[in-house]
Amino acid sequence: MGGQVLDVTRVWAAFNTAQTLKFVALELLV
Repeated sequence: MGGQVLDVTRVWAAFNTAQTLKFVALELLV
């Protein structure tokens, strides 16, 4: 169970990082 929670947290963190990078990239382009 603990391993699954860790995987979900890792995927969520990766998703948030990707969203943040995308936002920053768009801000820099504009």
